[in-house]
Amino acid sequence: NDTMIKNTTLTNCSTNITSVVWVDGQHNVTVWVNDSSGNENSSSVVFTVDTTPPYFDFELTNQTLNYSDALSYDLNASDGVEFDSYDVNDSRFVINSSGNLENNTVLGVALYWLNVSINDSLGNINSSLMWVNVTPVLSSVNLTLNNTLSNISLTVGASIDLNCSLISGDAVGRLVMYNNGTVINN
Repeated sequence: NDTMIKNTTLTNCSTNITSVVWVDGQHNVTVWVNDSSGNENSSSVVFTVDTTPPYFDFELTNQTLNYSDALSYDLNASDGVEFDSYDVNDSRFVINSSGNLENNTVLGVALYWLNVSINDSLGNINSSLMWVNVTPVLSSVNLTLNNTLSNISLTVGASIDLNCSLISGDAVGRLVMYNNGTVINN
C-alpha cells in the first residue's frame, strides 16, 4: 500500500494481492515466505507505474521568422515520473535534449505545420500542433531607364521579366545584373 508498513498474509498462498491500487511512481515489493520448519526466504521486485502522459508546461506558440533567420524555440515539457524525449514530424527541424526546437536547414518561404510530441520512458505520449511561418525578406533593385534611376523592391524568390529594345539601330546597349554588389549576368 506504498507505506512500507503494511503486511498482507497469504495463508497457504491461496490468495493474491491484486486488490492493491498502485499510484504513479516507483514501487518496491518484497515477498517473504516461511514453512512450518522455520525456513524463510524472500524475493523483491521494483516496478514503476506511470499512467499519466508528459505535458507541455505552456501552450505552444506559433512562430514567424524572416527568410534565412534561425528558429530557436524552447518547448518546456514535464512528466510526473520520468520524461524521455521530444520528436517533431518534419526533418527540417530538430529538438535537442533540452527541448529547444531549431531548424537544421535554411527554410524556404513557406508555412510549416509541426506536430511536436513528447514521450516518457514507459511510452506515454502527448503532442501538440504549431506552425512556423517563414516570410520573405524585402530587397531592392536599382534600374536605370532612359537615364533615370529607378528602385524596385522585391521579395526573396521573386522574378523579374525585363524586356529591352533599342530605339536607334546604331545604339549599343548592355544589361548588367548584380546581387549584393556581385555581377551575376553581363
